[in-house]
Amino acid sequence: MDKKNLRKQMLSQRNSMQDTECLKKSQHAARLLFETNSYKQAQNILVYMHYGSELQTADIIRQAFKDHKRVFVPRVEGKNMDFYEIHSMADCEEGFHGIPEPKTDCPKLILATGDNDTEYNDINDYETDNTETDTNEISGVFAKMNHTLMVLPGLAFDSKGHRLGYGGGYYDRYFERFGTDYTKVAVGYDFQLIDEVPYEAHDIPIDIFISDSRCIMIDNTSGGKL
Repeated sequence: MDKKNLRKQMLSQRNSMQDTECLKKSQHAARLLFETNSYKQAQNILVYMHYGSELQTADIIRQAFKDHKRVFVPRVEGKNMDFYEIHSMADCEEGFHGIPEPKTDCPKLILATGDNDTEYNDINDYETDNTETDTNEISGVFAKMNHTLMVLPGLAFDSKGHRLGYGGGYYDRYFERFGTDYTKVAVGYDFQLIDEVPYEAHDIPIDIFISDSRCIMIDNTSGGKL
């Protein structure tokens, strides 16, 4: 099945779920995430804000706050997406396509290499795996990739780490800008795990897939340092 029809099929199946079922399955998936060493060792959690029938991330965000982890959520700006630090859900407002996003006064995250998480205002203190990063945009909160876990949404996944997104390319462009030397966890409902997701040679695989009933560790070389 091609990407277009697979997206349509998965959206239809996901949207047919009752709200109570979405909530229950999301809570199960969150508990499986919390049991992983990758989550336990992470200092920084990059996590999407759920919308519609997506697997809900509110429990993940609340638990990360309780566990004294730093939480960053995405905001779309033109063709790019960036993550911003929040300290409570009150730091978010309705944004792109009605999806909750961090307010404009939240500090932007810059992922960097090195030993310690810190805040920089001096470009000379900054290192990145991507030499094409626009230095004019570098300011705000810096966090080290090897301390970071990213929670990604999607429409379909397979056991080899392939992920079918919504087609906007926001995560692909984020990977291009900041590299992938951090742990990437995709979450979804069990039915979203299929035999094979259509993919391109340049697609970045995920490191872990978590659903409401299973946690699959994927062996790849795209990151996953936790």
